[in-house]
Amino acid sequence: MSDVSIVLEGVSKTFVDGANRVHAVERVDLAIARGEFVALIGPSGCGKSTVLRMLGDLESPSTGSVTIDGVSPGEIRKRRQIGMVFQEANLLPWRSVYDNIALPLEIAGKSAVPGARSIDDLLELVGLKDFRDALPWQLSGGMRQRVAIARALVLNPKVLLLDEPFGALDEITRNRLNIDLLKIWTEVGITAVLVTHSISEAVLMSDRIFVMSPRPATITTTIPVTLPRPRTAQMQRAPEFFDLVARTGEALYRPFETEAA
Repeated sequence: MSDVSIVLEGVSKTFVDGANRVHAVERVDLAIARGEFVALIGPSGCGKSTVLRMLGDLESPSTGSVTIDGVSPGEIRKRRQIGMVFQEANLLPWRSVYDNIALPLEIAGKSAVPGARSIDDLLELVGLKDFRDALPWQLSGGMRQRVAIARALVLNPKVLLLDEPFGALDEITRNRLNIDLLKIWTEVGITAVLVTHSISEAVLMSDRIFVMSPRPATITTTIPVTLPRPRTAQMQRAPEFFDLVARTGEALYRPFETEAA
């Protein structure tokens, strides 16, 4: 693959707590191109988020290597080139929308970080320009997640890591935000890695889907998503979309069928 951004080679992760050992991830190999949008999907507790946390330098691999643009996630994080969005927006309740987005700039110790995005431009991008002074309690769940996305993008990172960002939302809101996030991703031109339990979300959003096994997680299948871009909500009614959902579902459930047999 040309212009590779993210590489995992032989990555395993074992958590040790006294005499207890949990093998979360087992020999994961993958390469993600710069500007690609990929999804990690697998059963609950299989290790998807552990892989994402290793990309974000929140965990270290027990064996193997993780690199982003040829250097470690720790180095990329020090350069403030990783943005993360979690299932909970985790906004500071006493700060306005504008001030929540500005928080990474303040943590960086500068009012203006070279290369940082304009907060007003981000508010426009995520559709919240009329809510810049609102407090989190005045926003819907979907709007709070838009703030979290803008906050993750304010330092203009190279990589955006998304850990079930819309998992707690109702289906209608989630579907709308999927489309909105794709528009933002297209505008920003960033490498994105999404952890999700939703097959349809993975198909709608991604260029490729990495299907993961039950713990210890390894990648069992890679599914290229051939739907044209830009993606639209109407594509979810296309035969090709249903075929991709079926292929992903078959790959996802195959390990359980093998066990049952």
